[in-house]
Amino acid sequence: MSAPTVLTVIPARGGSKGVPGKNLRLVAGKPLVAYSVEAALAARGAGQVLVSSDSPEILKAAGISARVGLLRRPAELAQDETPILPVYRHAVQEFEASSGKTVDYMIGLEPTTPFRLPADIDGCLEKALADGADVLVSVKAASENPYFVLVEPRRDDPRWFEQSKKSSAARRQDAPPVYTINGAVYVFTRKALFELENLYQAARLGVYEMPRERSIDLDEESDFEFAEFLAARRASGGG
Repeated sequence: MSAPTVLTVIPARGGSKGVPGKNLRLVAGKPLVAYSVEAALAARGAGQVLVSSDSPEILKAAGISARVGLLRRPAELAQDETPILPVYRHAVQEFEASSGKTVDYMIGLEPTTPFRLPADIDGCLEKALADGADVLVSVKAASENPYFVLVEPRRDDPRWFEQSKKSSAARRQDAPPVYTINGAVYVFTRKALFELENLYQAARLGVYEMPRERSIDLDEESDFEFAEFLAARRASGGG
């Protein structure tokens, strides 16, 4: 049986409301987008690596190797409200048109989760293949559990609150495990990518758990400050 054709897509648009220009922001002296590119290039199973962006500056920063494909994304797919699946579909279609190959699996890497390891990328793909998943996402253990500490307004009276998920757990350890999608790695079969409206529609949705220190998602200025600390610790051999 031949190995599947894999395309790894890194979507990195130029606009950002929370942190302007965040995909080009330096973390430990390196543009944020470069972290995802380097991890993809070092992963055994990532296949062709393709960066999709509407920004020439981002594409230039991402072009750190001849192995990286650079795709200029049309403006209509680079708006604040643009869903991610059409961006991935566009990348797959452009790759297939230029290469003559048909993609079997697409891996998506969001630049805002820079501390994933190449082993995480490979682990996600291997688990998707082993489990026969249509879609697989990387996750971290949730810091707040809806079965234990989360509450929400009662529908009939917003002055009173109730538990978000009903549970008799008296201790956090007794509550059902809950995970947060961390944005580090997404794996789609080609069929699922083009047929689903969202990943939760997948008949076989798998997860790959990652530790919190590799799951940090950079959305605010304070996140970048913490990222600088983690990058410095890594550089000094601290993990």
